[in-house]
Amino acid sequence: MLAFFIMLNSVSTLDQRRTKLALGSLIGSFGVLPGGVSVEPGNEIHPPARPVIETTRTLESEWSATRFTTVFDKKKYLDTTHLQRVSAGTRLTFSAKLLFEPGTAVLKRESQEVLTKIVEFVSAYNNPIRVTGHSDSDAPAAGYSSNWELSLARAAAVAAGLTAAGQLAPERVSIEGYAHYQPVESNATPEGKERNRRVELTLLGVLAPKNGDNGIERR
Repeated sequence: MLAFFIMLNSVSTLDQRRTKLALGSLIGSFGVLPGGVSVEPGNEIHPPARPVIETTRTLESEWSATRFTTVFDKKKYLDTTHLQRVSAGTRLTFSAKLLFEPGTAVLKRESQEVLTKIVEFVSAYNNPIRVTGHSDSDAPAAGYSSNWELSLARAAAVAAGLTAAGQLAPERVSIEGYAHYQPVESNATPEGKERNRRVELTLLGVLAPKNGDNGIERR
């Protein structure tokens, strides 16, 4: 009796295998099954490959990150610069202490080196650029009526520095100021306040290199 059931199970398994192969043979010429499952003639049914658009974005991010670390020396700018992919595009973040005198929108003399490097990075692309200023929750220094004014003035100062002497076309650049209303850390600690005092540059949309290629081969 046991042998009889083993034989039935073997026949059933064999029939399932034949059915699967027959299915693959029947629709293999179409390449795809309903639901996006691909079929390779003579093989098992396989799940769909990774979407091309997802792969492109991943490689694009890797390439821009490599370029970023090439332009901005990691040892020198490790704690004051950051690159990330966001829904709006590719964002570069800079600590305010890297660019400004404390509590003001006056650019430091040494900030020119940073602005030059920013231009070097963004000049490889055709994307429009949005410069956004952020502050902590402390009252601004004398001369600024609010953190709105301070954050917007800092964004304007960076935009002016980037477009000075024709380094960057001004029509590519827009500015925003959010005061202390979009913090990345709590303003309850000095460390949090320091992180919140920042300027962001966002290359809007999918990166569009000026040379016309997508940058993937240049990783």
